[in-house]
Amino acid sequence: MKRQEIRIFLETKGIFLSDGTISNRSLDFLLLFKQFHLNKSQKIKDLIERKGCMILHMDGTHRSGGRVVFVLQEGIENIVINADLIPSEAENHIEPILSDFKKSFVQTP
Repeated sequence: MKRQEIRIFLETKGIFLSDGTISNRSLDFLLLFKQFHLNKSQKIKDLIERKGCMILHMDGTHRSGGRVVFVLQEGIENIVINADLIPSEAENHIEPILSDFKKSFVQTP
């Protein structure tokens, strides 16, 4: 939902917040959720290792002229491995995400 849509929805519940406050609270939520997710990375890695394989889905979604929401998702259990906002789907923006994924989740012989 866009900020204005969230503001209108909240107003129907008797909650009145500015668009700026909604933006700040949304960012707070995303940062806390990302930290929570990172704290679970060992459990995700253990699950992948128990399965013995993984199907990795990668997708980037954006609005014209906007940043790209780039997502890595494990395709058997449908667990989001990582998600980030990047300026474009150019290799130099995707490579660090894939490198972090490889360091964290790919077992090397």
